[in-house]
Parts: sequence; structure tokens; C-alpha cells
Amino acid sequence: MSKISIILGFVAAVVLLVYFSPQELMTVSVENAGAVVSGSLPGQQTRAERVSLSLQPEALPAKPAVGYFKPYNSQEKFYEKAYKNLADAESFERKVFAGILPHHLVFPEYIAEYFERLSKTQDVKTFVIVGPNHFGVGENSICVSEYGFATPYGNLEPDFEIVDSLIAGGYAGWDKKCFADEHSINSLTSFIKKSFPNAKIVAVVLKNQLSEKKLDEFTNGLDDLLSAGDFVLASIDFSHYMVQNVADFHDETTRSVIENFDFEGIDRLEIDSKPTLYTVMKYAEVCGLTRANILHHTNNAEKMNGREFVSETTSHFYVSFDGGASESSRNVTILALGDVMLGRYVRTLMDSSGNNNYPFELIKGTENRFFSGADVIFGNLEGPIKGEGYKSGTSLIFGFHEDTAPLLKSFGFNVVSVANNHTMNQKADGLESTYLNLAANDIDACGSPVNSSDHVVYKTFGDKKTAFVCFNDIETRFDPDSAVGLIEALDPTVDYVIVSIHWGIEYQHTPSESKQITPAHKFVDAGADLVIGHHPHVVQPFEVYNGVPIIYSLGNFIFDQYWSYDTQEELGMGIVLGDESTKLYLFPILSRKSQPYLMDYDERQRFYDRFLSWWDYSPEMASQIRSSFVEISR
Repeated sequence: MSKISIILGFVAAVVLLVYFSPQELMTVSVENAGAVVSGSLPGQQTRAERVSLSLQPEALPAKPAVGYFKPYNSQEKFYEKAYKNLADAESFERKVFAGILPHHLVFPEYIAEYFERLSKTQDVKTFVIVGPNHFGVGENSICVSEYGFATPYGNLEPDFEIVDSLIAGGYAGWDKKCFADEHSINSLTSFIKKSFPNAKIVAVVLKNQLSEKKLDEFTNGLDDLLSAGDFVLASIDFSHYMVQNVADFHDETTRSVIENFDFEGIDRLEIDSKPTLYTVMKYAEVCGLTRANILHHTNNAEKMNGREFVSETTSHFYVSFDGGASESSRNVTILALGDVMLGRYVRTLMDSSGNNNYPFELIKGTENRFFSGADVIFGNLEGPIKGEGYKSGTSLIFGFHEDTAPLLKSFGFNVVSVANNHTMNQKADGLESTYLNLAANDIDACGSPVNSSDHVVYKTFGDKKTAFVCFNDIETRFDPDSAVGLIEALDPTVDYVIVSIHWGIEYQHTPSESKQITPAHKFVDAGADLVIGHHPHVVQPFEVYNGVPIIYSLGNFIFDQYWSYDTQEELGMGIVLGDESTKLYLFPILSRKSQPYLMDYDERQRFYDRFLSWWDYSPEMASQIRSSFVEISR
């Protein structure tokens, strides 16, 4: 052997030992030896499948075989500022094996605090970060990374034992396109490297359309592969694109679903990634982590003191899962809206625009998010559904096209009242057709225009059971005492009784003492936890009677009464029924040509000036109303 060969062999050995451990030398690939984020990588090959590295001089790698994705923020000073005041951060009460953090770095100090507290509680060998595949790229519905992640504190290496096992087991595939620009992962990697310098990472992204069966298989695979030294972290942002009080209302449902491990409730949430939330909750459940601790809840509007002004916000939860005893109780959230009339000139506008969504376009928000985030979306359906509808012009005879029920379903309506003076406009056949069309679209029809005892709607959310009872006091013989008897005779296991009633005097902002206030108080005394009124076509105030909110009229929601400002001034209400309190989120609305939209700041202030003049509110209640949020002790 020549001296040159000996020297070259020696150089090769030194280079290899510098770059690789002995275990790495067994499997590292020639073609991937110089791979970085911009380099090439075979689509689905695992490291175990690659050809072993040749020791010939011409095959020597210039860089490690593992590529590294860039960090979301590469400035070390950004992270140092986030960690600045955390020297006294306390450990968690118990060991934590799963959690949730946001990937929007608006409040990096809370993310840093989370990792510092975790580092003082336990050592973590490997972090499994699960996040949304925001751009839906790659062929795999579940994608795992064989690359590591660069950070200002050094490279965060992948745990190839877990990565390869996930791929070999068919739980996930590898495609670098899934991670090249995916901030759900690289926003958190630098925090991990700083707080856990020796930890490794398994990065996983999920596409939105994933079945529970597929997610369960993946979660069970994780449970089989992970040890007590590993940690599953969901990277999720929550409400998007909503003004803050709408986001806060949506987050009430999210909080309750997480704290109570209500998997059925996930589908109605307004969040960044439902599959990601399902995965971390299911993993926590499988591991016996029975308590979800919500450490912080933030919204980016808070950073700029913009609750009243920022039109599109993002909210965040910071959650740890441990084995402590859960003391949480499921709340029930209801988005209550006014009269919905989809005939007459509203239908003309829908047809002429070629857009059945026309009435909802200004309020629905990006991805229909305004109509997400509540257990129930409720309104008064002011007319029957039958056939092609009824061309009524300006008459008071209504009839809606059969596409009405699918339209309402597409915007999340799942309970509507049909107890009003127009549901019989197409006689008994129209009423029966209405019930059938709504039922075919999974919308519960509450009440009857003629019989108060018909169609009580029972719905269950987590461990809470609700009853919706709907009455009509317009153009019919309504007996308040019979209504009280029906409320008192409801299933005694019901936690919350919601009464909806069509009542009052049209176009009057002040509720009638005899027709509204007196019977409403009787309903509450009989056991109602919430009363929602319709029919006056204008907004009326609410009162709190014995700890129960009575909303006398929400006004219209979708209608064609353009001749009056008052009939186009509306109110939506986000209602949270809880064990200890009832919360009201007020959503003042204006309508333009049958298109409702949320009022801006100046419009809201004018609305509240008017609203407060319709009832004698205390200064404390008036202040809460102006903030668009009211909390009532039960």
C-alpha cells in the first residue's frame, strides 16, 4: 500500500469520526452526506434503508448527512429577551408528559417560561412536536421529519429511532417539502434547544382531513414507541381572524373541550388544527394524563391594547397535561341570533347574485369562522321550508326554498325555533316539510307555532345536558302557566333549560310588562337558565332576574326591512352557561341589504348609547355592557 493511500485513508477516518458517531457510520447515505434544507433527499427512504457510506476518499462527506431546517427566528437576542426574567421560574406541580403551545411568537416570554418550568421539573430525552401542515404540501397526510432543526444554540437533532419506527410502521411518511416553510415546528425548536440542550426532536405535521381512526392509529403508535423521558407537544394557534370578543367567546368552548377531554366537541371549535388537538388530547388520555392545566390564555390584540380596534386577531393557549385530579366542568356555549327570513326580497337578492351565501357574506369571516366555536348556533326561523319557496313580494306570507336547511347547516346552525307566527304560512304541509327538511340536515327544530308542548330539544355536551323549549305568543292562544308547567315537567337530569319565545310588540325597544317581563320571570322561577326573545324586529334590552339573563329581543338577523335603521340594527349574543356563572358576549350588528356585519368601534359606541337608554342599568352593569362582556353569578 502506498504512502498516499495510507494518508488518504487516515484523513478519511478522521473526517468521518469528526462528523459521525460509530452508529451513524453504519447507516449514513452517500447521496445525503451533504444534504441541507436546499439539497435533495430521496422521498420515502429511511436511514436504515440507505446504502452504507463508502470509505473511498471521493465519497467523503463535506457536511453531516442530516439536513437542518432553518429556525423561524434566528436572532439569539430574541430568545434571550424572552428568558430574561425566568431565573425564579418554578417547576410544575407534577411531571408533565404532554402539552400545547402556540407557534405565533407574540408572547415568547410565556413559551420560554413553559420550557424553563419543564426543565426544572424533569429531563426530556425527545420532544415529539405535532403541528398542522399549514400549506397541505406533500403526499403524506401525516409527515415526519428526518432532518433536524438549526437554532441559535446549535442543531436540534432528530431521534432517528422513533422517526424510522414511525415510517416503518406505516404511521407517517417523510417528505422535506412538508417542513421547509412550516412554522408550526420551527417556531418552537430554538426554545427546546436552549432549555434542553441534549434533547432530540421528532417533528410531525398533520393535514386537516384526517379521520379519527387514522389519528388513533398514530397516537397508539406513539404510545408504543415513547418512553417516560419523552414529551408530546402540540403546536396550535386557536381563534383566527376574529375581533377579540368573538375570539374570546370561541375560546370559552375550546377551553372547556380541552379541560374536559371532550373529543366530540373538537369538531365545532374555531382553531388552527383540529387533528393536532385531537392527537395530543388522545395521547394524554391514553397515557392517563387526566388533568389539563391552562397556564395562560392570550390574544395578539393585547400586545397593542387593541381589543376594540384590531379586526383580525389570533388567540393562544399554553397547556400542560399531568396525572392530577381534574376539577373542571363542561360549560355550554350558544351563539344566539335574531329572526332569520330567507324568502321575499332576501331570496331575490340571493338569486340575482347567483350566491346562496349572499346573506352571510359580510359576517361569516374567513373560512366561516364567525359561525364556529360554539356548541349551539341558534336562531328563529321566521317561516316554513317547502319546495321552491313562495314568491311573496312584499306580502306577509312567507315560504323558503328547500335549499334553506342545507344553507343553514353549512353555517353551523344546529337548533332553530319554529315557534312563531309565520311557520304556518304554508299551512300544515309547510310545517311538516319544515320539520323534515331541518331533520334531514341535522338541525333540531324547537317548538311549534300552535302547540307549546311539541318539540322540546334535548342536547348533550360532555357531561352537560340541555333542554331547548320554544313558545309562540303571537297570533295564537298562549298560556304562560301551561308553559311554566312544561318547563317544570322537563327531564330532571337536565343541567340547563333554555327558553325561546316569540313575543312582544313590534318595533318597540321597551319590553312589555304584561306580555314579556311578567311571563319571563315566571319562566325563570320555574327553572329556566336562559330566556331568548324574538319577534319585535328591533333590539330590546336584557335584564338579569335571580341570576338568569332574559334577552327580550335580539332583533332581526337576516330580513328585508330596509325602511328603518332600527330594523337593521341587530344584536348577536355569545352565551356561556357554567356552573358558577353565565357569561354574555355582545356582538352588535348592522345589516345592509339583508347582509348583517359586525359593527366597528364607533358604531358600537352609538349602539350602546341607545341600548343603555332602554333599561335602567346600574353603573357597573352599564360598564360591562360597553365592554361587550357581561358575567353574571349564578
